[in-house]
Amino acid sequence: SCWQGSHEFPGDTPVLRGGWKTLYFQKVQPLVTITPMDHSTTSHNILLICNVGGFFPPKIAMKWFKNGEEEKGSHVSSTDLIRNGDWTFQTEVMLETQPERGDVCTCQVDHASFKEPVTVQWGFLLHSYESPDHPQRSLLLECCV
Repeated sequence: SCWQGSHEFPGDTPVLRGGWKTLYFQKVQPLVTITPMDHSTTSHNILLICNVGGFFPPKIAMKWFKNGEEEKGSHVSSTDLIRNGDWTFQTEVMLETQPERGDVCTCQVDHASFKEPVTVQWGFLLHSYESPDHPQRSLLLECCV
């Protein structure tokens, strides 16, 4: 007994054709966003979270770059792959960094639905006014895609 036919799901279409061994899925591009968070009240570090969501198939590669250099090591971490329940997935990769004037951090995502890796950038601008918590350093974050 072989399956034939198709069934539509939100965001992608699995199709069974010619028997149970052939199953096709439409690729779904991930949405990539960066969210900054204060990491500690005692340091100047922040945590940049690159959220990658709503993609299929589940295989995905993500990297952080700071000023064009790949960031690796203990200050880069990621979550496990999460199933959304609609045949799509999501995950996050985090970068703990100490921003300086002019720094640009880039989250690069490579997925089968892209012709080439996609990047989202986050830039840092330091202003001259003082903040109560860090008198010498005030931070304005700007996102640029």
